[in-house]
Amino acid sequence: YGKSALLDELAPALDELALTLRVPKAAPFGTFLSDLAAALLAAGLSLPGGDLAGWKKAHAGNDLKARSLVQVLREYRATGATAPVLLVDDATGLTQSMVPALLALAEYAALICAVQPETVKKSGLARWWNKCDRVELGPLDRAEARALVDAVTARYGIVAQDMQAYKNRVLSLSEGIPGEIERLVRYVSTHD
Repeated sequence: YGKSALLDELAPALDELALTLRVPKAAPFGTFLSDLAAALLAAGLSLPGGDLAGWKKAHAGNDLKARSLVQVLREYRATGATAPVLLVDDATGLTQSMVPALLALAEYAALICAVQPETVKKSGLARWWNKCDRVELGPLDRAEARALVDAVTARYGIVAQDMQAYKNRVLSLSEGIPGEIERLVRYVSTHD
């Protein structure tokens, strides 16, 4: 709970320490690899095949694409550079077939993968999760959730006839999940 918000807070500090690459999702895996390739290009690294289209054309299949990206990171590290950080905003879709590529990427980059708690229990991912350190984020307590609702309603200029009832509705629906509070403040009707 609050995974993306935590990554948003970490990213600027990580940028100062190392090359930081941010990818929105780990699945589908082909999209993840393309997003990582685009992030590498945006950071000024070269891809085999030149641009993104050339890279895709030169590497048919996810296995070859993943190997080529591992090679890019290996060459980057060979220059003596600090290991880059790869932030994956949503790794909930991880599957067992992705693990070998992720382990190879982790040899040359620090991976930070944000997931829903149930993802850690998925079958076939134990090898991956055993290599990871975990930070578990629980839901906000009632006071923290109320403070966030107050801040978000103020930020969006929400006005309701019974503001307290509106905020209580958002609180009860959100169950203390920060992302849900953000979403619900914008979409819960102020008239209901």
